[in-house]
Amino acid sequence: MVEHGERIARIETKMDFMATHKDIAAVRTEVEGTRTEIASLKGELLTEIAGIKTLVANREASMQRWLLRITATTVVGVSTALAGVTATLIRTFA
Repeated sequence: MVEHGERIARIETKMDFMATHKDIAAVRTEVEGTRTEIASLKGELLTEIAGIKTLVANREASMQRWLLRITATTVVGVSTALAGVTATLIRTFA
């Protein structure tokens, strides 16, 4: 009778171990799925950040071109005005 009790106890222990092992396996599977999802989201985020960096760089380049055009136009305008004043002064005092 003791043998049957010991066998039953061993079987119950094995069953508990198997249930615990299955629970651990399920949790590991869920953790791995979460890791995969996080990696995917990280990839998407890095792609978005790269896109934003490109937009900012393009915007900066556009603003630099705009400033250069304004500067060039101003320089040409000032140069033209100075040339006109110089010509007037030369005619006046010549």
